[in-house]
Amino acid sequence: NVTVSQVKTQTIEETATYTGELKASESTSVSVKVSGVVESVYCEIGDYVNAGDILLQIDRTDYLTQYNQANTAYLSVLSQSKALIDSAQIEYNNAKINCDNQKVLYDNGAISKIAYDSAVTRFENAKINLNSAKEQSDLNSARAALDAAENSLGYTTVYAPISGYISTKNTNVGQMASPGVEIFSIKNTSTVNAQLNVAESVIPKVSVGAKAIVNVKSID
Repeated sequence: NVTVSQVKTQTIEETATYTGELKASESTSVSVKVSGVVESVYCEIGDYVNAGDILLQIDRTDYLTQYNQANTAYLSVLSQSKALIDSAQIEYNNAKINCDNQKVLYDNGAISKIAYDSAVTRFENAKINLNSAKEQSDLNSARAALDAAENSLGYTTVYAPISGYISTKNTNVGQMASPGVEIFSIKNTSTVNAQLNVAESVIPKVSVGAKAIVNVKSID
């Protein structure tokens, strides 16, 4: 049998089939920043968490003690520093008033240059002492120690950095958590990416916007 068809122009689609892997558009590994015994765990594998939700709590006892000690030390140094600054400020104010008065007397020829220079020297020394009192290293060190203790205390509570599903959980209540060791992984599957390897000969034919059909056997 012979079939006759009229010649016409049409688009011929070329397709290629590959297997690949679906990956979450966003994923992250969660670990602690300070070591300690796990006191509470607030999620399990498969749970959905929002960014900012509490995932885990480390025992705060030691870190709270360190913070209280650092805060007490800082307040003590701050009190001493304030007293030193107040004393230096009074000395500075008196020296400035005296220096101004001595300048008036010197300009009017009532005192010698030596007397005026002595007042200027006293004022400059008082200024140096005041600046030194305001820039005490002990106060800066105490503040740095308090900030470090406050940060460590805050790190005992672990929060979800992104929204998504808990895909792995590697800790339980009573276990020791250590920095750098993954305790959770979170995957955001609101959108997913299909990753596959294609033959080299097909690469020139692949372009942004090309149509692709994805079949997932587990949900067919």
